[in-house]
Formats: sequence, structure tokens, C-alpha cells
Amino acid sequence: MLRSLSYGQQIQVSSATIHSTQPYVAELADEIDSYRAAAVPATGASVGSVGALVLEDVGFEYHEGQPVLSGLVATIAPCEVVGVIGPSGSGKTTLVQLLLGLRTPTSGRVLADGRDIRSFGRREWVRKVTFVPQNPKLIRGTIADNIRFFRDGVSDAQVEQAARLAHLHEDVEGFPEGYGRDVGEGGGQLSGGQQQRLCIARALVEDPDILILDEPTSALDMRSEHLIRQTLGQLREDMTIIIIAHRLSTLDRVDQIVVLDHGRLIEHGTREDLAADPSSRFHHLLATSRAAQGVVR
Repeated sequence: MLRSLSYGQQIQVSSATIHSTQPYVAELADEIDSYRAAAVPATGASVGSVGALVLEDVGFEYHEGQPVLSGLVATIAPCEVVGVIGPSGSGKTTLVQLLLGLRTPTSGRVLADGRDIRSFGRREWVRKVTFVPQNPKLIRGTIADNIRFFRDGVSDAQVEQAARLAHLHEDVEGFPEGYGRDVGEGGGQLSGGQQQRLCIARALVEDPDILILDEPTSALDMRSEHLIRQTLGQLREDMTIIIIAHRLSTLDRVDQIVVLDHGRLIEHGTREDLAADPSSRFHHLLATSRAAQGVVR
């Protein structure tokens, strides 16, 4: 009888636990169904090689008569590293969304290899142009699950190769579970640097032509920042990299800098040229940054 009471209590506790988690399981199932139902259609022209990206007098308005971006003109060559800077509200996020094809310009065109990106099949384009957010977004699951991210065609070999490119593989090898390690709630089983490198691996797993990063080294320890800089140094040989920068130190290895303000491209050139021009906005920002850090030239 005592054993029966003990087992009955265990069943009651388990039943209560299942009952309390049922809404969360149902919500997760709904989110997964929604994600799969919103699969990008395969219609449209084949992308092939992305080639040079050209902003041809690009503008965008969320509300008619209130432009967020106006008259953007720029060319980004293949395998070029470009830094985009500007104050809050300057249009950096909207520009990223246009390049990713999440929004359509209300004026002008975004061209890839001379072709309007609106003509491309969205499913192929979102695999050619990938994005790493400033704050890592991880799902509850293993490291491999997070790199693969619901893409059934991604093999284990691709997962490992992407982790190597992101300088995450050595850390994974140190885990007893390897790529089967659970990242925990919100990625809590991984350090901040490991989470960021995992998101980079996720973006790289299908070998994109363009990688867009939103301040990839913010709030990282020195080792993680060094590893990510190593990753970017290796990737620039094979793909175009666009970095949305909030800290000027992130721009020390870029080929050109784009400065946005109030939705307009006000400066565009190499770091050296802009830094040497005392009338440039970048020169002023660089001087302010150095003063704040106590750097004496």
C-alpha cells in the first residue's frame, strides 16, 4: 500500500507537470506549423551568381510621403567587405531588409549582377543572402539543430564545416555530447561568444554569396571577438560581407564605408580616405571615439 501511494504521488506530479507544459508544447507546435506553412515559393528566375550589388537610386517609404530611405546610390563589388554606419533612425535596418528581399523599394532598384532582385526566386535568394542579428536567436534544441534550423537538406558534414568556418568546432569538440549538446533555454548552456558564432555558422551552412552581420562583435569577450574577426578575415576571400557597425573598431578591416543619415547616403569611400578628410562625418566620429577612449594621436 505504501509503494502504491508513492507511485500514485509520482504519477500525480508527472500529470501536473505535463498539464502545465501542454500550452507551451501546443504553442511551439503552432509556431513550427506556421514556419513551415510560410515556406518561400520556388517561383522566379534562377539567381546563379549574385555578382556585384548595385543600389540604383533606391528609396523606401513605410507611409506615403514619409521616406525612410531616399536616393541611395552605391555599388558593392563581389568579395568586398563593406561597413554601414549611421545614427539610430538613419535607415540601416531598412536597408538590410531591402537587401534580404524582405521589403521592396518604393523607388529605384536593387540589382544583383545587373538584374533586379525582385525577379529572382525568393527561396534561392534567401539562401544566397544571409543575415546574422546582433542578438543571437537560438531555438531550444541541440547545436546541430540550431545550425541546421529546420532545413532538412543540410547534412552533418555541412553542419560541421559551417562550425569550422565560424571557429565554433573546437568548442563543440570539448563538449561530451558534441553537436548533440542542448543549447538550453535561450542558449543558456553556451557562452555569449559561442551563441554568436553558432548564429554565424547557421548563416554559413548553405554557402551564401553575401553575408550581412549586425554588429557581430558587440558585448563579446576578447577571445570571441578575436575568433569572429578571424572568421571574417577568412570569409572575405569567398563572399561579400556587409557589416552594420555600431562601434567603429568593427570597421578596421573593411574595404569601404557607407555612412547613412536621415535615410540618405552622405558619405561613401575607403576607411583611409574618409578618416583623412577633416570635413567627413566619419572623421568626426572617429575623433570623438578616440577622445572617448582617451586615445592621444
